[in-house]
Amino acid sequence: MTSVPMSAMPRWLVGSPVSYASVAHYVQQFGIAEAAQLLCDEEPLLTEALLTDLLAGDVSAYTPEEQQAANNARQRLQDMLQETINYINSFLRKAVNLPLSQAQIDQTPLRTCCVELTRCQLADDADNGTDPMNIRCKRWVQWLKDVAAGRLALLADDEGVNVANGYRVGCSTSQYNWNAFGGE
Repeated sequence: MTSVPMSAMPRWLVGSPVSYASVAHYVQQFGIAEAAQLLCDEEPLLTEALLTDLLAGDVSAYTPEEQQAANNARQRLQDMLQETINYINSFLRKAVNLPLSQAQIDQTPLRTCCVELTRCQLADDADNGTDPMNIRCKRWVQWLKDVAAGRLALLADDEGVNVANGYRVGCSTSQYNWNAFGGE
């Protein structure tokens, strides 16, 4: 199977402008074969070739049932990625102001964290989950806990956020004129 460059993928596949990871990132990290294997447990008509063609944006050669299976698999993966992003944010909101900008996301391992945790969600059956996969997921969850507890810094430049006695204080980014009331 040939790989599909991200620039040639449909917009829905690449994800929103500010996102930790997308379907394309997931496939880039783990490959089409593994993605198809993990997604076909709920969509038995899904094949590696069908998923490859879906990523390329043309499933016209397939039956309506196969096209529906491919779209269902894509939606399942997108939903799992979004659930993982929400899970990650439940930790991050204790440590940083959300949402993060794409520049901030790019300086972190959030993309890898997101696709690894999504992979664990997809590998929820005993026949496709592995011990090394579970170990990596536990490591990422611990990393998130450490970031939330302040033991690790997510961003190199945590501008505008201060910690005082264990509480985050400061002014959030807004259009409000804080200086008009004696602020610095």
